[in-house]
Amino acid sequence: MLSSQCRFDVMEEVVSNEHLKDYSAMISMDGKVKGGLSVSVDKQCLLSICNILTFDESEIITPLTFDSLGEITNMVAGRGKRELSQYELLLGLPSVFHGSRSEEKTIKWAYHRWVPFETDLGQGVLEIGFNLPKIDS
Repeated sequence: MLSSQCRFDVMEEVVSNEHLKDYSAMISMDGKVKGGLSVSVDKQCLLSICNILTFDESEIITPLTFDSLGEITNMVAGRGKRELSQYELLLGLPSVFHGSRSEEKTIKWAYHRWVPFETDLGQGVLEIGFNLPKIDS
């Protein structure tokens, strides 16, 4: 949809929020496992995404800009849901915010990773976390 190539760097464990960019959208996942996925981008990337999705050349952040980031995050989570169909995941609605998340308000998942990415639209971070189910022994 965006006609942009995404190049990922090395995936790392989440130990703080320092890797997050200025604008983020997060979606909860619930099913056989519980989890969350977020896409975090810099301002230029956010504006580029919105400009492509809405055919608007605005250089200011508006509610439509936030909706565009929520939609991209929804697309990424939807693809993940298909790939992880054995977990029967239900997706929540995207929550979009500006600024850093405080450490106290960040959910800590049993499996929590992030990976930086770069596109011709700008830079960002994909973060995913799950609480893995107990294994009967």
